[in-house]
Amino acid sequence: MANPAQARACSPSSCIRSAPGRKNPLSRSTARPYRKNLFEAELFGYEKGAFTGAKEDGKAGLIELAMGGTLFLDEVGDIPLSVQAKLLKYLDDHELRRLGGADPRIVECRVVAATNCDLEGLVERRQFRKDLYYRLNTFVVRIIPLRERREDIFGLAEFYLAQQNARHGRAKRLSARAMRHLEAYDFPGNVRELVSIIQKAFVMSDDDDLTEALIEALAGDMPLPASLPGPRPLVQSTEQASIRRLREAMAVCRTTREMAAHLGVSQATVVRKLKRYGLSRS
Repeated sequence: MANPAQARACSPSSCIRSAPGRKNPLSRSTARPYRKNLFEAELFGYEKGAFTGAKEDGKAGLIELAMGGTLFLDEVGDIPLSVQAKLLKYLDDHELRRLGGADPRIVECRVVAATNCDLEGLVERRQFRKDLYYRLNTFVVRIIPLRERREDIFGLAEFYLAQQNARHGRAKRLSARAMRHLEAYDFPGNVRELVSIIQKAFVMSDDDDLTEALIEALAGDMPLPASLPGPRPLVQSTEQASIRRLREAMAVCRTTREMAAHLGVSQATVVRKLKRYGLSRS
Protein backbone atom coordinates (compact mmCIF):
# COMPACT_ATOMS: atom_id res chain seq x y z
CA MET A 1 0.00 0.00 0.00
CA ALA A 2 1.11 3.56 -0.50
CA ASN A 3 0.35 7.19 0.32
CA PRO A 4 -2.14 9.34 -1.66
CA ALA A 5 0.59 10.73 -3.91
CA GLN A 6 1.92 7.29 -4.71
CA ALA A 7 2.73 6.10 -8.18
CA ARG A 8 4.61 2.93 -8.97
CA ALA A 9 7.82 3.14 -10.98
CA CYS A 10 7.24 -0.38 -12.14
CA SER A 11 4.15 -2.47 -11.56
CA PRO A 12 4.03 -4.56 -8.36
CA SER A 13 3.01 -7.53 -10.48
CA SER A 14 6.32 -7.20 -12.36
CA CYS A 15 8.19 -7.10 -9.05
CA ILE A 16 6.34 -10.21 -7.85
CA ARG A 17 7.12 -12.11 -11.06
CA SER A 18 10.81 -11.16 -10.94
CA ALA A 19 11.29 -12.06 -7.27
CA PRO A 20 13.58 -15.05 -6.65
CA GLY A 21 11.71 -18.34 -6.67
CA ARG A 22 8.37 -16.78 -7.60
CA LYS A 23 7.26 -19.26 -10.27
CA ASN A 24 3.81 -19.93 -8.83
CA PRO A 25 0.59 -18.39 -10.23
CA LEU A 26 -0.02 -14.65 -10.08
CA SER A 27 -3.56 -13.25 -10.35
CA ARG A 28 -4.11 -9.51 -10.68
CA SER A 29 -7.36 -7.75 -9.83
CA THR A 30 -8.19 -4.05 -10.27
CA ALA A 31 -11.40 -2.92 -8.56
CA ARG A 32 -11.98 0.33 -10.43
CA PRO A 33 -13.31 -0.91 -13.83
CA TYR A 34 -16.00 -3.20 -12.37
CA ARG A 35 -19.48 -2.76 -10.99
CA LYS A 36 -19.95 -4.32 -7.54
CA ASN A 37 -21.54 -7.62 -8.59
CA LEU A 38 -19.17 -8.10 -11.53
CA PHE A 39 -16.13 -7.45 -9.38
CA GLU A 40 -17.34 -9.99 -6.83
CA ALA A 41 -17.75 -12.58 -9.59
CA GLU A 42 -14.32 -11.75 -11.00
CA LEU A 43 -12.67 -12.13 -7.61
CA PHE A 44 -14.54 -15.12 -6.14
CA GLY A 45 -15.80 -16.84 -9.29
CA TYR A 46 -19.35 -18.00 -9.96
CA GLU A 47 -21.43 -21.11 -10.57
CA LYS A 48 -23.78 -21.93 -13.43
CA GLY A 49 -26.85 -19.68 -13.43
CA ALA A 50 -25.43 -17.25 -10.86
CA PHE A 51 -26.54 -14.32 -13.02
CA THR A 52 -27.72 -13.52 -16.53
CA GLY A 53 -24.90 -14.18 -18.96
CA ALA A 54 -22.97 -16.51 -16.65
CA LYS A 55 -21.05 -19.29 -18.39
CA GLU A 56 -22.72 -22.70 -18.47
CA ASP A 57 -19.96 -24.35 -16.48
CA GLY A 58 -19.26 -21.41 -14.19
CA LYS A 59 -15.88 -19.76 -13.79
CA ALA A 60 -13.03 -19.81 -11.28
CA GLY A 61 -12.29 -16.44 -9.69
CA LEU A 62 -8.93 -14.73 -9.46
CA ILE A 63 -8.42 -16.00 -5.92
CA GLU A 64 -8.76 -19.61 -7.08
CA LEU A 65 -6.45 -18.96 -10.02
CA ALA A 66 -3.82 -17.68 -7.57
CA MET A 67 -3.86 -20.98 -5.64
CA GLY A 68 -0.36 -21.59 -4.29
CA GLY A 69 0.83 -18.25 -5.66
CA THR A 70 0.03 -14.56 -5.25
CA LEU A 71 -3.14 -12.49 -5.60
CA PHE A 72 -2.37 -8.84 -6.41
CA LEU A 73 -5.23 -6.49 -5.51
CA ASP A 74 -4.64 -3.21 -7.31
CA GLU A 75 -6.64 -0.09 -6.35
CA VAL A 76 -7.83 -1.89 -3.22
CA GLY A 77 -9.39 1.34 -1.94
CA ASP A 78 -12.02 1.11 -4.68
CA ILE A 79 -13.37 -2.29 -3.62
CA PRO A 80 -17.11 -1.99 -2.77
CA LEU A 81 -17.93 -2.25 0.94
CA SER A 82 -20.07 -5.36 0.46
CA VAL A 83 -17.19 -7.14 -1.28
CA GLN A 84 -14.76 -5.96 1.42
CA ALA A 85 -16.67 -8.04 3.97
CA LYS A 86 -16.38 -11.16 1.84
CA LEU A 87 -12.68 -10.49 1.19
CA LEU A 88 -12.04 -10.08 4.92
CA LYS A 89 -13.65 -13.45 5.62
CA TYR A 90 -11.44 -15.08 2.99
CA LEU A 91 -8.31 -13.50 4.49
CA ASP A 92 -9.28 -14.80 7.92
CA ASP A 93 -9.98 -18.44 7.08
CA HIS A 94 -8.84 -18.88 3.42
CA GLU A 95 -12.31 -20.16 2.59
CA LEU A 96 -14.48 -18.84 -0.22
CA ARG A 97 -17.76 -19.54 -1.94
CA ARG A 98 -18.31 -18.81 -5.59
CA LEU A 99 -21.14 -16.46 -6.47
CA GLY A 100 -24.30 -18.58 -6.59
CA GLY A 101 -22.52 -21.53 -5.03
CA ALA A 102 -23.08 -23.37 -1.75
CA ASP A 103 -19.91 -25.41 -1.25
CA PRO A 104 -16.93 -23.69 0.41
CA ARG A 105 -13.49 -23.99 -1.17
CA ILE A 106 -10.18 -23.73 0.66
CA VAL A 107 -7.69 -21.66 -1.33
CA GLU A 108 -4.22 -20.77 -0.05
CA CYS A 109 -2.47 -17.82 -1.66
CA ARG A 110 -0.42 -14.78 -0.73
CA VAL A 111 -2.24 -11.42 -0.99
CA VAL A 112 -0.52 -8.17 -2.03
CA ALA A 113 -2.60 -4.98 -2.11
CA ALA A 114 -1.81 -1.57 -3.61
CA THR A 115 -3.57 1.77 -3.68
CA ASN A 116 -3.04 5.45 -4.36
CA CYS A 117 -5.86 6.34 -1.96
CA ASP A 118 -5.56 7.53 1.63
CA LEU A 119 -6.95 4.38 3.22
CA GLU A 120 -6.82 5.83 6.73
CA GLY A 121 -8.96 8.72 5.52
CA LEU A 122 -11.38 6.28 3.86
CA VAL A 123 -11.62 4.37 7.14
CA GLU A 124 -12.42 7.58 9.04
CA ARG A 125 -15.16 8.38 6.50
CA ARG A 126 -16.45 4.79 6.78
CA GLN A 127 -15.79 4.14 3.11
CA PHE A 128 -13.29 1.35 3.87
CA ARG A 129 -13.64 -1.28 6.59
CA LYS A 130 -11.33 -0.72 9.54
CA ASP A 131 -10.92 -4.45 10.18
CA LEU A 132 -9.94 -5.07 6.55
CA TYR A 133 -7.49 -2.17 6.68
CA TYR A 134 -5.70 -3.68 9.69
CA ARG A 135 -5.85 -7.16 8.14
CA LEU A 136 -4.07 -5.91 5.02
CA ASN A 137 -1.71 -3.65 6.96
CA THR A 138 0.78 -6.41 7.77
CA PHE A 139 3.78 -5.08 5.85
CA VAL A 140 3.62 -1.68 4.17
CA VAL A 141 5.85 -0.22 1.46
CA ARG A 142 5.25 3.49 0.92
CA ILE A 143 6.53 4.96 -2.34
CA ILE A 144 7.13 8.70 -2.20
CA PRO A 145 6.03 10.96 -5.10
CA LEU A 146 8.39 11.36 -8.04
CA ARG A 147 8.86 15.07 -7.27
CA GLU A 148 10.49 14.06 -3.97
CA ARG A 149 12.95 11.68 -5.63
CA ARG A 150 14.12 13.63 -8.64
CA GLU A 151 17.30 11.58 -8.76
CA ASP A 152 15.17 8.74 -10.16
CA ILE A 153 13.84 10.76 -13.11
CA PHE A 154 16.89 10.24 -15.33
CA GLY A 155 16.92 6.46 -14.97
CA LEU A 156 13.15 6.13 -15.39
CA ALA A 157 13.10 8.36 -18.46
CA GLU A 158 15.91 6.37 -20.06
CA PHE A 159 14.15 3.10 -19.21
CA TYR A 160 10.81 4.07 -20.75
CA LEU A 161 12.48 5.64 -23.79
CA ALA A 162 14.43 2.39 -24.32
CA GLN A 163 11.09 0.55 -24.27
CA GLN A 164 9.73 2.82 -27.00
CA ASN A 165 12.89 2.47 -29.09
CA ALA A 166 12.77 -1.33 -28.83
CA ARG A 167 9.07 -1.42 -29.72
CA HIS A 168 9.41 0.80 -32.77
CA GLY A 169 12.94 -0.03 -33.91
CA ARG A 170 14.28 3.50 -33.39
CA ALA A 171 17.24 5.05 -31.58
CA LYS A 172 15.76 8.26 -30.22
CA ARG A 173 17.53 9.99 -27.34
CA LEU A 174 17.17 12.60 -24.61
CA SER A 175 19.68 15.44 -24.47
CA ALA A 176 21.09 17.01 -21.31
CA ARG A 177 18.78 19.97 -21.93
CA ALA A 178 15.76 17.67 -22.11
CA MET A 179 16.77 16.03 -18.85
CA ARG A 180 17.07 19.41 -17.14
CA HIS A 181 13.48 20.18 -18.14
CA LEU A 182 12.29 16.80 -16.86
CA GLU A 183 14.09 17.16 -13.56
CA ALA A 184 12.62 20.65 -13.04
CA TYR A 185 9.05 19.43 -13.60
CA ASP A 186 6.90 18.47 -10.59
CA PHE A 187 5.03 15.52 -12.19
CA PRO A 188 1.66 15.82 -10.42
CA GLY A 189 0.74 12.56 -12.17
CA ASN A 190 3.92 10.86 -10.91
CA VAL A 191 5.50 8.03 -12.91
CA ARG A 192 2.42 7.49 -15.07
CA GLU A 193 2.69 11.09 -16.24
CA LEU A 194 6.40 10.62 -17.00
CA VAL A 195 5.57 7.58 -19.12
CA SER A 196 2.87 9.53 -20.97
CA ILE A 197 5.22 12.45 -21.65
CA ILE A 198 7.96 10.17 -22.99
CA GLN A 199 5.45 8.42 -25.26
CA LYS A 200 4.00 11.71 -26.47
CA ALA A 201 7.44 13.18 -27.22
CA PHE A 202 8.44 9.99 -29.03
CA VAL A 203 5.44 10.23 -31.34
CA MET A 204 5.72 13.99 -31.88
CA SER A 205 9.45 14.03 -32.63
CA ASP A 206 10.50 14.33 -36.28
CA ASP A 207 14.09 13.32 -35.55
CA ASP A 208 16.05 11.27 -33.05
CA ASP A 209 16.64 14.16 -30.62
CA LEU A 210 13.51 14.40 -28.47
CA THR A 211 14.38 17.73 -26.83
CA GLU A 212 11.91 20.04 -28.59
CA ALA A 213 9.12 17.47 -28.70
CA LEU A 214 9.58 16.71 -25.01
CA ILE A 215 9.44 20.40 -24.04
CA GLU A 216 6.28 20.74 -26.11
CA ALA A 217 4.80 17.64 -24.47
CA LEU A 218 5.53 19.07 -21.02
CA ALA A 219 3.98 22.40 -21.95
CA GLY A 220 0.86 20.68 -23.27
CA ASP A 221 -0.23 19.61 -19.80
CA MET A 222 1.15 22.33 -17.55
CA PRO A 223 3.47 25.36 -17.90
CA LEU A 224 7.08 24.53 -17.20
CA PRO A 225 8.47 25.73 -13.84
CA ALA A 226 9.34 29.42 -13.73
CA SER A 227 12.73 28.55 -12.22
CA LEU A 228 14.02 27.22 -15.54
CA PRO A 229 16.74 29.56 -16.85
CA GLY A 230 16.74 31.24 -20.25
CA PRO A 231 14.10 32.85 -22.47
CA ARG A 232 10.62 31.39 -22.64
CA PRO A 233 10.59 29.14 -25.73
CA LEU A 234 7.79 29.09 -28.27
CA VAL A 235 6.45 25.74 -27.16
CA GLN A 236 5.62 27.06 -23.68
CA SER A 237 3.34 29.76 -25.00
CA THR A 238 -0.40 29.63 -25.26
CA GLU A 239 -1.88 29.16 -28.73
CA GLN A 240 -2.57 32.87 -29.13
CA ALA A 241 0.92 33.80 -27.95
CA SER A 242 2.44 31.21 -30.28
CA ILE A 243 0.66 32.73 -33.28
CA ARG A 244 1.75 36.22 -32.27
CA ARG A 245 5.38 35.19 -31.85
CA LEU A 246 5.36 33.32 -35.15
CA ARG A 247 4.10 36.41 -36.94
CA GLU A 248 6.71 38.57 -35.24
CA ALA A 249 9.43 36.13 -36.34
CA MET A 250 8.06 36.05 -39.89
CA ALA A 251 8.40 39.84 -40.03
CA VAL A 252 12.12 39.83 -39.23
CA CYS A 253 13.29 36.47 -40.61
CA ARG A 254 13.60 35.30 -44.20
CA THR A 255 13.53 31.53 -43.69
CA THR A 256 12.11 28.98 -41.29
CA ARG A 257 15.67 28.18 -40.22
CA GLU A 258 16.18 31.80 -39.17
CA MET A 259 12.79 31.76 -37.44
CA ALA A 260 13.83 28.66 -35.48
CA ALA A 261 17.02 30.36 -34.30
CA HIS A 262 15.08 33.51 -33.42
CA LEU A 263 12.47 31.60 -31.38
CA GLY A 264 14.86 29.11 -29.78
CA VAL A 265 13.24 25.97 -31.20
CA SER A 266 13.95 23.51 -33.99
CA GLN A 267 13.11 24.21 -37.62
CA ALA A 268 10.76 21.22 -37.59
CA THR A 269 8.80 22.80 -34.74
CA VAL A 270 8.46 26.07 -36.66
CA VAL A 271 7.23 24.29 -39.80
CA ARG A 272 4.77 22.22 -37.76
CA LYS A 273 3.45 25.32 -35.95
CA LEU A 274 3.05 27.27 -39.19
CA LYS A 275 1.03 24.43 -40.67
CA ARG A 276 -1.06 23.98 -37.52
CA TYR A 277 -2.08 27.63 -37.38
CA GLY A 278 -2.48 28.05 -41.14
CA LEU A 279 0.28 30.65 -41.40
CA SER A 280 2.23 31.19 -44.63
CA ARG A 281 5.26 33.23 -45.56
CA SER A 282 3.73 34.16 -48.95
